[in-house]
Amino acid sequence: MKICVTGATGLLGSFVVRQLINLNHSPVLLLRKGSNRTLITNELPLCNVLEGDILDEIFLEKIFSDCEIVIHCAGLVSFNPSRNKEIFNVNVLGTTNVVNACLNSKIKKLIHISSIAALGRTELANSYNEESKWEDSGFNSSYAKSKYLAELEVFRGGEEGLDFSIVNPSVIVGAGDIARSSTRLLGFVKRFNYFYPKGFLNVVDVKDVARIVVELISIPHKDRLVLNAGSISYKQFYDYSSEIYKIKSPSISLPISIIKIGAFADRVRRLFIGGVPFITKENLKFLGSHFLYSSLYYDKLFKTNLIPPKMSIQSTIKELEMIAK
Repeated sequence: MKICVTGATGLLGSFVVRQLINLNHSPVLLLRKGSNRTLITNELPLCNVLEGDILDEIFLEKIFSDCEIVIHCAGLVSFNPSRNKEIFNVNVLGTTNVVNACLNSKIKKLIHISSIAALGRTELANSYNEESKWEDSGFNSSYAKSKYLAELEVFRGGEEGLDFSIVNPSVIVGAGDIARSSTRLLGFVKRFNYFYPKGFLNVVDVKDVARIVVELISIPHKDRLVLNAGSISYKQFYDYSSEIYKIKSPSISLPISIIKIGAFADRVRRLFIGGVPFITKENLKFLGSHFLYSSLYYDKLFKTNLIPPKMSIQSTIKELEMIAK
């Protein structure tokens, strides 16, 4: 089956491509010109590679007209306020173009990779699932809003006759390019292991997400699907990472007030020399929080042919460590 994958050079996209190849599908990769293809170097000869952009709807229609399924992994993850326009262009306009091209090209099914961020967060709730309703809140970043608006475009496509599934993973972890993926978190722990922040991460292994995404090709589910293996405190993450690196694990929790001072100093630094923010106002809002995510549909969909996405954070970190050395 010919299946077009956008965002194939990213962490999840690269695992989806490998999964498709293993199942004897024929991946068609839509790649931006000049994109970093390190994660799919070995897979490129086995795929039909086309250069283009999801912001070009006419180009998308030409590509999709020769495919049966589209897996839309492309997206921009950033909490840098200076990139807000780019975030909405890629995540919202790009998805609008993908949906329109799928409709015009008679694509059999679109699988859209969203995020748990699209479910929205508020100060009054800490538990969320596929039926959670979006509410504007200070806890919702520009990235979260862009993913929510992108989902509305997919639902709109569904109303116009497009078959689809939306996947809402939590923080995806797995071995990839240390400069661009979750391995950066591990490198950060190695360099700054004096203190740890309060709060929790919701995580899921990239292998589980890729496996489930490909399974959804043949499973009807015209709705969201939350994928989350569980939550882990930053303290636990630092402990596991420190054990692997054989370094002392931090025992002191860094007060949020100190982190805020550091964030202010970082903003002053960027006024003079520029660069990527060390931490933003949006990031600060989540420190100390503990949101819980679960799925209403997973067991019903996969009880007969798939095990739940239960990752071992220790084993995943070990995989990250192998390429972070």
